[in-house]
Amino acid sequence: MSSHRKNIADLYKKYRATGGFGMYSYEDMIGEGIIPNRISVLLKQEHLIINMYNCVYDIPITHTTLEKVYLNRPRINATIRVVHKLSKYRIPREYAINKAHDPFTYFMKYNTIHGYMNRLYWNEREIMKNELVVG
Repeated sequence: MSSHRKNIADLYKKYRATGGFGMYSYEDMIGEGIIPNRISVLLKQEHLIINMYNCVYDIPITHTTLEKVYLNRPRINATIRVVHKLSKYRIPREYAINKAHDPFTYFMKYNTIHGYMNRLYWNEREIMKNELVVG
């Protein structure tokens, strides 16, 4: 058993011992079988571990602890989170024709209010910062 799997199992045992409620799949917590580009599942895994850690220790988890001890991968960054949130708006196919440009960036550049992406990015960064302690 790898160290991050053992750490997650220990965290879940402590979570249940401190009165934590809810049944969580061990495979979801350790990220087993997660395809790397399934952003929604990766975000769910991060939020689950952050919430369990906060319940067990009554302090926010640090960025390095989350990545090195529990996730064994880098945390999803703010840019990917914003793109994931906005992907529900289904960008028209004509923006994907030009292979020289990223379809999302091209669409956002010519079809949104100037600076809107930046505001979304910095708002997402604040949300991420409030989720845990940077350390």
